[in-house]
Amino acid sequence: MKILWFRAALEDIMDRIECPIHDVKLEIEEIIMNTLKREGECFDVKLSHREFKDCPFCGHHPDPYDPDTIYPVGRSRDLWQAGCSFSAGGCDARVLGKTPYEAIDNWNRRV
Repeated sequence: MKILWFRAALEDIMDRIECPIHDVKLEIEEIIMNTLKREGECFDVKLSHREFKDCPFCGHHPDPYDPDTIYPVGRSRDLWQAGCSFSAGGCDARVLGKTPYEAIDNWNRRV
């Protein structure tokens, strides 16, 4: 229940922020997500403003709401892995990033 409330509150706050500099809005989201991660909460990242490009190897379109598409990795959970989910019919190609947003950007820039 706590997570659902927080997620709804976060979405409401992020929708109300009208900033001409998109990076500021993303930075605020990252601070909130990192705070949740440090507290050990389970959460799903709101990525509706980030689009995944199709996989160049198999053509699969990653779903950002599939937990196998983007998730924290490593013992300290300080890296994020994004990519083509094998469990959703993809080829399991992956990239890393320091934040979920960086991981998605890296996925969209890969060759």
